[in-house]
Amino acid sequence: MTSATAAESSKVATNRLVGIAAAIGVALVAISIVAVNLLPVVTNDSLTYIDQSRDLISGGVVEGGYRQIGYPAVLWIDRVVAGIVGAEPLLFSVLVQRLLLVGAIVYSLVLWRWKSLPVMLLILTPEFVVYPDFLLSEGLTVPLSMLLACLVSHYFLLDDGDTIFRRPERLEISQIAIFVALSTVVVALLMIRFPLAVFGFIPVAIAWQAVVKQTSASKRILVVTSGFVAVASIFALAAAIENSREFNVFSPTTSGVRAEYWGAWRLTFGLKPENQDKAILASYFDGGSPHPFLARVTDAHPLYEDQAAEIDAAIVDLLVLSGTSRARERVFSILGALRGGRHNDVEVYAESVLRSDARSIDESINRNSVAIAGGTQAFADKYNDGVLPQAVVTSAIFPTYPSPGLQSLFAYLLPVTWIGLMVLTLKKRRYTMGLIFIVPPLTMALAMGWLLVDNTRLLVTTSVFAVAGLSSLLVARNLPGSPGKSEGAREV
Repeated sequence: MTSATAAESSKVATNRLVGIAAAIGVALVAISIVAVNLLPVVTNDSLTYIDQSRDLISGGVVEGGYRQIGYPAVLWIDRVVAGIVGAEPLLFSVLVQRLLLVGAIVYSLVLWRWKSLPVMLLILTPEFVVYPDFLLSEGLTVPLSMLLACLVSHYFLLDDGDTIFRRPERLEISQIAIFVALSTVVVALLMIRFPLAVFGFIPVAIAWQAVVKQTSASKRILVVTSGFVAVASIFALAAAIENSREFNVFSPTTSGVRAEYWGAWRLTFGLKPENQDKAILASYFDGGSPHPFLARVTDAHPLYEDQAAEIDAAIVDLLVLSGTSRARERVFSILGALRGGRHNDVEVYAESVLRSDARSIDESINRNSVAIAGGTQAFADKYNDGVLPQAVVTSAIFPTYPSPGLQSLFAYLLPVTWIGLMVLTLKKRRYTMGLIFIVPPLTMALAMGWLLVDNTRLLVTTSVFAVAGLSSLLVARNLPGSPGKSEGAREV
């Protein structure tokens, strides 16, 4: 056998092994996605979103000072489409959310191939696949953040002249289309939850890079960015005006001090259960919930500034009586946020989904106050047009079991992600791309840690974006002058 023939045989064998590995990988992805039952998980927050979706106009742009119209608007659209196709509304909503996650996963596999492993390790844990089942903003923002990471990665691949679909003659058109799509996703995230305005950094950073490079696409990108900034500003201004009228606070959101009290309460009685039995803290423990105190303050003080002052004083008092301080706890909360949060406030619901089947679906509904008080049918009559929520059961085929995997994976994977993002950014000289994947999740972690709300539910959206960014930078080309540069790479 000649050396050429041997080399050819080796190449064929390698390609065969790669094909087999790819097939196994796709099969594992499919099994992971379908192994988790598809059913609507309805919490008390879900009830608020459903209520708002039934009357979008009266609720305004923002309800209660911090609940934006974005997610209720999506639920309204889902209900209209479900009516047209004859589907049950709540199941249809979670089906759309699951399909969005599946689409983002397929997109990532096309873009990153085997280098998508970091984010796949996170996304394909059963606890993570449960997220789209929640009728909460995170049920939608988590898939959207994955989609956004893919769009950013695709944009920069096109920016290098490396087209996924091998049509270089349409490079500029494709690049603009991808930029429009990612800007649209960023606006959607902003309208769903204001803290996710941290993603607004992305279109601006890309536009700045386009101006520096002065490519033929620069002007169009600036036009799109101007439109994005205008839409985001108008929405934020409308919310601020509405809050000014209702709460006398000119800000898009008024929930900061209430969120911080919630965080202080959780770290006092959740992370340190021994505090629950202390008589000195009994007035704050208040039967095992932070909400009665907040309700009393709201009833006693019509003006938000008066409410904020009393809640702020209570935060200091609560932490001092528990033997700590706000400054000290902010440090620990920020450190906790950088590894994905210390509080997993959807864990109990996730476990009920992973253990449930069609006969026990009531458990996912009965965890809200309406169903607890009046029964499942009362919930269906009020929130689901009289129809009991349905489920798509797959665990009989591919059983899944709850585990602490997601929280543990966050704790170890996120620190590795931060280091990996910084190393790859410097090594490949992809500074704009690196900042895009580092700044939003880092800003969110610092902000939520400062407010003492380092819980997984609030951090998971940007955390997924960061981990996906690691895969994206693994695929990105080195620029000229950097170690291991790729032939034909272009300067930024």
